[in-house]
Amino acid sequence: MSMSGGTALSGLLSSTTRLSQAISAVLVSGYLLQFIPGFRAHVALVAGRTIPCVWNVFTAGLLEEHLYTLVASVLALLLMSRVIEPVYGSKAYLKFLGIVLSFSGLSAFVSVYIAYALDRNESSNLLFQEICGFHGVLAGLLVAVKHIAPDTELTLLQVAKLRAKHLAGLYIVAQAIMSLILGRVIATMPFVLGGAYSAWFYLRFLQPNASDPTQQGDSSADFSFASFYPAPVQPVVDRVAGVFAGIFKLDRPAAPAASGGAPAAQAPAAKSAEASRRRERGQRALEERLGLRSTVQVGQDAAAPLVKRPPADVETGAGGGNGSGGGDDVTSEIEAAPDLS
Repeated sequence: MSMSGGTALSGLLSSTTRLSQAISAVLVSGYLLQFIPGFRAHVALVAGRTIPCVWNVFTAGLLEEHLYTLVASVLALLLMSRVIEPVYGSKAYLKFLGIVLSFSGLSAFVSVYIAYALDRNESSNLLFQEICGFHGVLAGLLVAVKHIAPDTELTLLQVAKLRAKHLAGLYIVAQAIMSLILGRVIATMPFVLGGAYSAWFYLRFLQPNASDPTQQGDSSADFSFASFYPAPVQPVVDRVAGVFAGIFKLDRPAAPAASGGAPAAQAPAAKSAEASRRRERGQRALEERLGLRSTVQVGQDAAAPLVKRPPADVETGAGGGNGSGGGDDVTSEIEAAPDLS
């Protein structure tokens, strides 16, 4: 049993990306350096000293206080990076991590001052409490896994089965329960919620579309804000989210009309095709890089578009001259796709 576990761990660490290795080295170095007197005071988030030490909004998310959280964070980072980075690309993945890291630290900073303003007597010590942790970035990474491979089925401890799209929500609930038990709600949940929300907002509205630079984000229904909640309350959450989207002008404009007067449907079709390709790549990464296996039904659902679906531009413009070019691109992608059998 131990030999099998050692083999699995060796397989996990055998093909980690350079970027994830570099970030892991930063986490380990920060953990070791915190034993130097005065180091934590300048790296951890201390809201009362953030001005002028503004860098601790960013660096607090790269500092782990305990050895067991360090080990868990490094393993989770290496594992999820092997799935996410090949799909997003190294530069885009680094940008994503920077956004999540910064916003989670900023959320913690603002939350401390809100708590202090609401109850100065009970929360006065929070201003000079050193808070830190990588849990905000982990929440953002789980949101990214939901984005690229939502329907992949995972088996936990050979007992429980769940889909990848539920991991982010479960992680947030688990962190909320633990922070309540340990009395560290302000020191933990702003990082987690800020990291998860900033990851979703960036991927939903701001991430550049690889196939069409004029398009941004993922407007699919299965990546809506309501999709993070249980199915019975999703309609209510969706209505509330729609109200805020209208207030903050986050509604997506309708597709412009084509020159001939007909509605231009090519942009939504291109975005849908890009989302499908991204999720197929993400599911293959989860299955092959992590040694996980989906159920037969999920595997068929992922494989069917690769084999049977015609190119998007052939469907939308069969009479145009671009059909052959799109077909070559999709054919080359099919040939490059690894065998899942």
